[in-house]
Amino acid sequence: MMEKTMLETVRSSFNRIDTHPGGWDHFTQRFYVTLFAMRDDTREVFAHADNGNDDRLLRGFRDLVNSLADGTSTIDELHLLGRTHHGYGLQPEHYLAVGTALAMTLIEISDYDDWPPHFDQAWRTIYAQMASIMIRA
Repeated sequence: MMEKTMLETVRSSFNRIDTHPGGWDHFTQRFYVTLFAMRDDTREVFAHADNGNDDRLLRGFRDLVNSLADGTSTIDELHLLGRTHHGYGLQPEHYLAVGTALAMTLIEISDYDDWPPHFDQAWRTIYAQMASIMIRA
């Protein structure tokens, strides 16, 4: 199961988006630019966000992390999300690109030098665990 301290670290790092001058709009735009540059084939899956203005994925991830940290979400919910996203066309190889784009965008808006190694470790670990559960669904 996911380590509570790592979930709390990921949860607290969302404050960086909330307090960034561009906020969620800037983060969302940068995330999709990064993702589409890495994996252009994800445009079909995220066609609703092709203009970079749809933050459902990012806010959904935040909400999921919050509910996992609070103990109000379950592995069954991750399985359901995995099946739902598979229905949208998300393939296992896309999960790596999404996780990498999330991390790169967070590092970018944190001005690179202000992204502690334990944040990076927590993000990569929690995302990998969540993605693994969703892929197996």
